[in-house]
Amino acid sequence: MKINALLFAILFAGSMLFVSCGETATEETTVEETTEEATATTETAALDQQVAGTWVMMAEDGTEKGFSLNADGTVAPINMADLAATQWTAADGKIMLTAPAAEGAEPVVTTWTVVGVTPETLTVNDGTSDIVLTKKM
Repeated sequence: MKINALLFAILFAGSMLFVSCGETATEETTVEETTEEATATTETAALDQQVAGTWVMMAEDGTEKGFSLNADGTVAPINMADLAATQWTAADGKIMLTAPAAEGAEPVVTTWTVVGVTPETLTVNDGTSDIVLTKKM
């Protein structure tokens, strides 16, 4: 009788240990996933804050051209008649400029890869070359 009680106690303790280890692993995974999501969100918010502002470069004719990436997500072109984008977002090291869609069509999205950003300069790649812009205060 004592052997059955001892065997039962050992099996019960082993089961509880197994169950508690499984719960701990699940909790750790959840914490890791949450941390990764928070980091990605923070990086996106930081990129938004870094690239928001007015960025210009000198055109061949000596005039400034560029755009303002406004904090509310709108785009305002500066001497760039060919820039039809009205909205912008930044994520995963990219700036996406969205132009309104023609009737029955999808919106046109132009994506630039952010090569570098400092408080004074923004360098993007349009898929063919790097474009260096200066922040206008």
